Amino acid sequence: MTARLATLVLACAVLGCGATALETVSAAGAPCVGPCLGAPPTVAAAVTPPASVGPTASVGSFSVRPGEEHDLTLPAVVTLAGQVQVDGTLVDATLLAIAKEPAVTGLAIRSQATAKSKDGFSLELLSGVTYVLTIDLGLLDRPLHNMELTETTSQSGIVISLPAPESYPTIEGRVLREVVAGKTKSLVPVAGVLVGGRGAGDAGECTSAVTDSHGTYALRCPSATASYDVVVGPTSDGPVVPVFTALDGRHARGRTPTAKIAAVAPELTPDIVIPASIAETQVTLQVFTATGVPVAGVPIAVSSSFESDPAVLAAFKNPVARMTANTDDSGLCTVRLIAGHYRVVASPHPSLTAAVAVTTWDVTAEPTKKIVLGDKMTLSGVVLGPTGAPVLQARVAATLELVDPATSTRSRREYTAETDAKGQFTAHVDPGTISVVVTPPDGSGLPLWRNDAVALDASAGKTTLTCALASPLPVNGRVLSSTGAPVPGAGVDLYAPDTGRLLGHGLSDKDGRYRVLLPGNNDQ
Repeated sequence: MTARLATLVLACAVLGCGATALETVSAAGAPCVGPCLGAPPTVAAAVTPPASVGPTASVGSFSVRPGEEHDLTLPAVVTLAGQVQVDGTLVDATLLAIAKEPAVTGLAIRSQATAKSKDGFSLELLSGVTYVLTIDLGLLDRPLHNMELTETTSQSGIVISLPAPESYPTIEGRVLREVVAGKTKSLVPVAGVLVGGRGAGDAGECTSAVTDSHGTYALRCPSATASYDVVVGPTSDGPVVPVFTALDGRHARGRTPTAKIAAVAPELTPDIVIPASIAETQVTLQVFTATGVPVAGVPIAVSSSFESDPAVLAAFKNPVARMTANTDDSGLCTVRLIAGHYRVVASPHPSLTAAVAVTTWDVTAEPTKKIVLGDKMTLSGVVLGPTGAPVLQARVAATLELVDPATSTRSRREYTAETDAKGQFTAHVDPGTISVVVTPPDGSGLPLWRNDAVALDASAGKTTLTCALASPLPVNGRVLSSTGAPVPGAGVDLYAPDTGRLLGHGLSDKDGRYRVLLPGNNDQ
């Protein structure tokens, strides 16, 4: 988009239808914890100004040297204002812009606006930052449009024009299952599976569809020149299949409505065939306490990428399965799966004494799986200041993060405690490798303390931790607008650049001045 364009046309003609403080490196090149002599720690800054000033911005990385001031200058903000229309009619839409480069690891720069048919939209972006803009009409029969843009000047009067639903190019086809009866093989339609289209880069996404009784589907796609991968997955009450890439690089084409999509020529969109060797089976899980009492209401997550199942890998490209269920009053849950090896996570409510359980499951060898929940561990300790004095009313958060290797889904179980007058705390937590973060009370002048690699052995039953807070390393400076004016009320977050780990937070005052206390050399 440029200043010369008062109208954006997205119709087919245009689109073609460990223990941490500050992690640094010593002069000898060896990693160390805390500020190393001769190697000032480096931090990445992200500033969140008041909404009237602009969106969250990354203002780069800098080395922290005692006594130096570090002014943080916000980039200029540009505003794009206009309307969204479909076939000449103004409509409501959601515009979401996400910067291609994150502010720091794991922290995306986002800007969102809602277009109203009467008032239009006003979208604020950081000048010179490249975004991927997604336009969503919130309708199942409309694909998601993506476009890449980098703006340096504000614009108004923009019209984003989208085609009518029937004008979109489509990908149409069938999903069939191979059936073997004696020596005879046949193909039968598969109804009730979900089919969608994923485009690469800024190609956008096609609509999704559930196959009908003929096994057919039709996907409306943003572009006739972009290519899309056709992806198949299960529905809640349909046949059991993994999520898998069924067809690579398919192009949508101009649609001529027909009475039966099943008549689509297979040379244009080949049939998707599920082999007869892949069949679903009904299996059962039952969850007990360590004393043999069934546990009701336990959320169960079962997942697999089938790395140990060559038959599944031979049948599907990039297969991934994930399903969830809850145990009933008898601690039972019955699920339908295809044969394979799965990871199972049972997550009892955090208020219970039972701990989370993670195990593996070969559903062919073990159609009935019994899971026994162990007990939580006791994590106790003391929080001490730089002089060795106890720190009272500090918040201690112990977090176990579970990462599903099949889907990269992350879940967190956090337990908190507050230190008493002696600086002591106790929490009952899940065993495993946990992260412990100590947040001193406001006004204490003390930094965060954290250890992301506290190993809790379930067989030990309890662990004691000493959290010795070092003298903080202060970072001071001003938050300035792109014109050099001070910005009051801006949040300043400093991160470890490589990991995206938050090291400290501050807020600018009426003069734009901020102060962030970074962890010193915590020797744990």
